[in-house]
Amino acid sequence: MLKDLKMDAEGGSSDELDKDIDMDLEFPARKPLNTPEEVLEYWNTCFNKDTLSCLHFREWWRQKVPKIFSPIPSMNYQKPADHIEEEDVQKYFLDQRERFLCNGEPKEILKQLSS
Repeated sequence: MLKDLKMDAEGGSSDELDKDIDMDLEFPARKPLNTPEEVLEYWNTCFNKDTLSCLHFREWWRQKVPKIFSPIPSMNYQKPADHIEEEDVQKYFLDQRERFLCNGEPKEILKQLSS
């Protein structure tokens, strides 16, 4: 149909290009990561093997964002963020990224950098 509308790109379709790109990427196995410690260990293992990609981070977000940010039946729709626990956001998203980026406890690393 695209050829009939003369919208197909010269030199091959974009579908062929997408297939080539998809074959080059190694997708992480969808393994359930239940705790922040498990995900941190998994990310560090992938980083040490030089296989870490943005897909590894997306997988964690795919598993945890709906559990923390999805609306609940008893929520106050005039204040939609009231049902979100800040401690959970900190624990499951922010703390893990900091610990991964610092390769340890962020407070210790930041203290070393500031001195």
